[in-house]
Amino acid sequence: MTHNGTGQDAATTSREPTVTVERDGHILLIGLNRPAKRNAFDKRLITELSAAYGQLENDDDLWCGVLFAHGDTFTAGLYLLDVGPDLAQGSLTIPEGHRDPWRLDARGPRH
Repeated sequence: MTHNGTGQDAATTSREPTVTVERDGHILLIGLNRPAKRNAFDKRLITELSAAYGQLENDDDLWCGVLFAHGDTFTAGLYLLDVGPDLAQGSLTIPEGHRDPWRLDARGPRH
């Protein structure tokens, strides 16, 4: 595992998005895009995924979303080196206008 000195792996610091988003008519295709890290969820991926879910939830022309993974592995789960400390402290935050990928916040589903 290669680190950049910030607690993040080197793959996280690239400019390539960790989540791809493509619209196909009324469908939003959401791709986990960290194949070199088996699509493990780091804070950047969580933020980008929450933005995609926010887009899906707030656009009435989108009827459904399809979550898929680039590469051979859907996901290895959480990248605990990056996400673990914030989860343990309860300080993992989702930006305003985004949607909690696990729906851990108090809001219910949209009607």
